Amino acid sequence: MSRIKQLFCFPHAGGNASMYQAWNDLLPVQVVSIEYPGHGRRICESLTYDLNTLARQLTSEITRRASGPYAFFGHSMGALVAFELTRTLQRESYPGPEKLYVAASPAPVSVNSHPNFSPLDNDVQEEAQDVLGNLGGTPPEVLACEELMKIFLPILKADLSALRSYRCPSIEELRIPIAAFGGEGDSAVDRTSLSMWGQLTDSDFREVLFPGDHFFLRTHLHELVEVLTGDLNNGSRVGGTVPRPYGAGV
Repeated sequence: MSRIKQLFCFPHAGGNASMYQAWNDLLPVQVVSIEYPGHGRRICESLTYDLNTLARQLTSEITRRASGPYAFFGHSMGALVAFELTRTLQRESYPGPEKLYVAASPAPVSVNSHPNFSPLDNDVQEEAQDVLGNLGGTPPEVLACEELMKIFLPILKADLSALRSYRCPSIEELRIPIAAFGGEGDSAVDRTSLSMWGQLTDSDFREVLFPGDHFFLRTHLHELVEVLTGDLNNGSRVGGTVPRPYGAGV
């Protein structure tokens, strides 16, 4: 079995690569944080309003930066970007990831039934605050700052538009293991839609629930790191049907 050497990490809608900054000190692999165009250090580039286009844009970056066996980790929107990018690499016969970790995201076939992933209908700041407030994870002082919201709102709208317009064109199984992570109190992603990730692989599948909401990876990072570390050290297989250690739910 191949030992994973790199973990490429994809942010949530409105997020940027800095959310994974501390992970290199916590995981036994090199963590490569992906920055979307128009976000973070790429703020001067044009935003992308289509998720499949975004995945295609990132293909060359992944193939350029990969230096051995690697895996993908995506949070929320990042999970769907990682999934579509994996499909692109698989179809075009590039060396793709050996594992896919998805967090706080419904499976692609069910994403459009979740209202919290819908775009804003207009430019009213209060609507953006409602979306962010429902999902959690955004400091209240950011929501209350008009100047920050003027910068953040176009980014958020582009990402949510990409989510809303996304369609999974076919049930194309991946040839790699998938592990799906969720928060027990996540109002945006229910247990059924999380479990449906298991339909998208012909390899191993594992589901783990943690305490917390949509942003459980912030509030329960060390528990997540413990699971990831054990899994990354397990070669090219996901940890199978071992008991879910942090609150499986029903």
